Amino acid sequence: MNYSPKWSEYEHFESIHELDSAHVSRVAAPADRLPEEVLVFIFKILIEPRSTSIGPLLLVSHYWHYVAVTTPSIWSRIHSRPHSLEEVRKDTTYFQIAAKNSAGLPLDVTIDLQNLDYWGKKGIPTAVSHEDQRDDADVVLSGLIKAFVGDNRTNIARLRSISLNDAYQNELSFMSSERAIGRLLKELDCPAPLLESLSLHLYSIEPYFFRRRSLHDLKALKHFTFDAGGHLNYIRFIPETIQTLSFRLLGTTQVLSQFIGLRTLSIANWTSLGLSDEADPEVIFPLLECLTLRLCHPSGMRFRTALLPHKIRAPSLNTLRLLDAEAITAVGIAEAYHHVHTLDLLSPQSQVIIGFIKRHLYKYAALVNLTVFPGNLNVVKDEGLALTGLNFVYTIISDKEGMAVDASIELPLWKPASDYIYKKHAIYSGQ
Repeated sequence: MNYSPKWSEYEHFESIHELDSAHVSRVAAPADRLPEEVLVFIFKILIEPRSTSIGPLLLVSHYWHYVAVTTPSIWSRIHSRPHSLEEVRKDTTYFQIAAKNSAGLPLDVTIDLQNLDYWGKKGIPTAVSHEDQRDDADVVLSGLIKAFVGDNRTNIARLRSISLNDAYQNELSFMSSERAIGRLLKELDCPAPLLESLSLHLYSIEPYFFRRRSLHDLKALKHFTFDAGGHLNYIRFIPETIQTLSFRLLGTTQVLSQFIGLRTLSIANWTSLGLSDEADPEVIFPLLECLTLRLCHPSGMRFRTALLPHKIRAPSLNTLRLLDAEAITAVGIAEAYHHVHTLDLLSPQSQVIIGFIKRHLYKYAALVNLTVFPGNLNVVKDEGLALTGLNFVYTIISDKEGMAVDASIELPLWKPASDYIYKKHAIYSGQ
């Protein structure tokens, strides 16, 4: 028998829009004639941005409520993007309901804390001590984690994907929720037979992984994103099973070479002194299809990162994404990627792109698609791309959440190209 919570349990869910009683009475009768499969499709579209927004939809009519609570797939993707601890508490209730209504389906969980006002009211001092505030926040966040993990880890076996973001947008601040995040990672340190995707965005991995075995039973893991500072070899999973790897961690080519099944690799080598040295052997990825590189350190310090593109061999590579000037320059010198079909030159520095186009682009005989920032489009067109046999030129317009992209935006390494909306430009005369 499906769990069917009382309507009052949904009253705190975030509204998609205001639903007053008059509006409900007008739409209820016609809407109740919709076939169930159509109504379910509508539900899924409306709650895609934020799953907790399902609340007001359940209050339209008994028919809508019945269809929702008896359709497990509506509840199997659970998201929390709170701005306050009060919203965390509300999302905790939603997580509990969703875990029950999902009726045993695999769970996809997203917890995004980057906009959470951790200390309350934008850091305004209160009568409560700083330590008490921190303790209260950790208790609240631990409750959110427990809500989807379940008592005695009952839901661990159902987890299919987890995305956790515990870093501010500038990625340089630290949110003091170590105990709550540590609890989650400890819960995952057990068999999770369905967990295929794990995405962790942390300031540093040391509080959670230093000198302990971690994530060693994630035998089904295929997609792993670790946007954090620390050492790659702290994390002990099975590298041969990983198909997608994204990281900005200290490591070595020896560690990297273990990931022989990779199809997608993203490296932000911004703190990785020693990742590649002249004496290091080449790293061969026979199945690799997409490679993303960012080689600049934010502080301006120069490491030996330019050697990395020389070390990677990927005969099946078809997409190369270069996110800064250093990566564009290093790849041009490496001359190891002329077989790619898609090239993204995503540095805002026009002169670097001009230099690459003049010196190297003609060598990319298989190139079909090229993407640049909007501000660089005319630069690209003016440099005689007819010689390359290029078919399409694209510029990035925005991400799928509506954030406009221009030359002032630094694209996150861990976001795949499919997360953005592109504009295809007509081929100019002379092609």
